[in-house]
Amino acid sequence: MDVNPFLHPPVQAHLAWPLGIPLSLHFHLSTSEQTFARKSEDADLPHFVWQDIAFGDWNEAQTVEYDVHLPEVRGL
Repeated sequence: MDVNPFLHPPVQAHLAWPLGIPLSLHFHLSTSEQTFARKSEDADLPHFVWQDIAFGDWNEAQTVEYDVHLPEVRGL
């Protein structure tokens, strides 16, 4: 009987990047269900980048504040 390894918890876990490496985190607000979808009605929605975040620095804290006008929801 074959065992599906994806149905079991991992035996080992390894970091994708070394601790301390600087990363950038990109945020895009969207009205789409698609990840990274670009729609014309999303053009006025906020997007921002936090740069030089050290991977593994769990004390990192940044904030951003926006007033966002969300489009009206259409019935299904």
